[in-house]
Formats: sequence, C-alpha cells, structure tokens
Amino acid sequence: MAYRLKPGRQISHSVREIGTEQVDRVLAKFSTRNGRGTAVHEARKAMKRLRALLHLVKPAMPKGAFADNEARVKTIARSLAGARDAQAMLETVRKLEGLDGAAKVAPVSAALRAHLQAKCVEAERGLDGAGASQLRKLLKEARRAFAQLSLEQDEFAVVASTLEKDYRKARQTFARAYRVDEDEAFHEWRKYVQRHWRQLLLVAPSWPKAIRPHVALARNLSEILGEDHDLSVLAGIVKTQADELGTSDATESYLSLCRTRQAGLRRIAHDLGARLLAEKPGSLARRLSAYWATAEHFDDEDASADRSGNVIALNR
Repeated sequence: MAYRLKPGRQISHSVREIGTEQVDRVLAKFSTRNGRGTAVHEARKAMKRLRALLHLVKPAMPKGAFADNEARVKTIARSLAGARDAQAMLETVRKLEGLDGAAKVAPVSAALRAHLQAKCVEAERGLDGAGASQLRKLLKEARRAFAQLSLEQDEFAVVASTLEKDYRKARQTFARAYRVDEDEAFHEWRKYVQRHWRQLLLVAPSWPKAIRPHVALARNLSEILGEDHDLSVLAGIVKTQADELGTSDATESYLSLCRTRQAGLRRIAHDLGARLLAEKPGSLARRLSAYWATAEHFDDEDASADRSGNVIALNR
C-alpha cells in the first residue's frame, strides 16, 4: 500500500498497513550490504513518514501508545543519523562548489570533502555487523507495534483536527522565522512544513487533482528549507574545524558563501511560504474534510468535468 489513507476504509486499518509497509521497505533495503548509503537515505525518509503518520492520528491513539511508537521510530532514526548527516553535508558541499565565487574557496571545499567522506565511511561501517543486527531488531519491533496499532476514534474528524493544528503551527513558525531571522527559527518552520507535506500526501486520495499542487508546493518548500538547514549545519562544522580547513580568511570566505546562498534560499522560501500558507487553518480543515466525506461518491481520482462543464464520473 502506498503512503496514503484510503477513503471508505477504516483509518486504523490504513495506518497499520502504511506503517508495516514502510518498515518492510527499510528492512528490504538493509537485507544486503550493497548500496548502504542509499539504504540509509531511504530509511531516514521512511522514519519521517512514520512520525508524520503517528502525529496525524495521535489524538485517537490509546494513552501511551503514541509515545511508545514515536520513541521506537526516533531510536531507529538516531541510529542512522551519523551516516545520513555526513551524506547530507557532502551533498551541500558539492552544491556550493557550483556557485559563483566557489573557486576562491576551493582548498577549504576540498578539505571539507575529505573530512566528511571519512565521517561517512566511519558511520556506514557502524551499520555493518552488530550495528546492522541491532537495526533490524529495532525495525522488527516497530513493525510488530504498527501491525497491532489501534485507534480509539476511527473518524476523519481526528485527522482534520491534527491537520488544522499543525498547519496553524506552520503559519506561526513561518511568521516567526522572518521576524527573528535565526537559523533555529527556520529549522523549526521547516519541521512543520515537512509534517504538513506528508500529512497532505496521506489525505490526497480524497481528491488527488485538487491536493497534488499543494503537495508539490509543500515538498518544494521543504527541500529549500532543508538545504538552508544543511548550510547552517555545514557552517557550524567549518567554524569548529576552522584550523584544519585553511586560513582564517579562507574559512571566513567560505562562511560568507554559505550565508549568501542561505539568503537567496530564504527569499525564495518566503514567497513559497506565502502561497502554501495563505489559507486559514479552519478553512483548510473544512475543505479537506469535505473532500474526504464526498470522495467515495466519485469514480477514480477526481470529479472530472467534460468540455461542456458537466460533472461526470459521479458514482451514486
């Protein structure tokens, strides 16, 4: 089953299927030693999907169930963090090497790449042998938990309330990020944009053609804010490792390149955020609830219209 809730089916049933399938995909990736870097990347994305799924139905979960399930997912994500963080930093260094002015700081960039490649190899080595066995054990525990997960309320109203609440937080953190202009504030905004994006994916089957543009916008914004966050982390590494990377003038020039790129990303993110978050939270929740309530009355994925404007594909 894809990462989607299915209209007309019990939400709890879909949650169990989605959760177990996501874990199975990660287990399959780690069944061999080939392509460890790709496996880590895919596993980290799966853990983020699972956390978004759990948050979406949190109000309907039995007491303590959310905390237990989220703790398992976070433990798995932490076990992968070292390898994925090193990969992300290498990707960020490579992106910076393509910018104007990068040639002036090439020695710093080369030193950074060497440092990060060594970190990446070390982290991925930790996922072999005993590390891989422990990871598989954690994944199997998480799979069992998702297979047994139940909800005390199996209604879309629970989902709608979470969508509204988290979307409101995305709007609030958006405003705060540009008010205080601090890295941590943008990182906080990014977390809620990511959650909103994945929550939209889950409810998209209620009317895919109407929701897909919003999903694409949220994903695009999430990726831009992700690059902004990676630049913040990379800048921290440069400051910490400055003595090993080059002269003070060279490292300062590299940091300036990071800041310039961040400024450009934040200008783009502002306009995308204004579009993504233009609707009021209550209106969003009511609209998505209406899509969900009427979804089973339409064939396929959309209430299509013919060229004369008449609605077709109505299933009654």
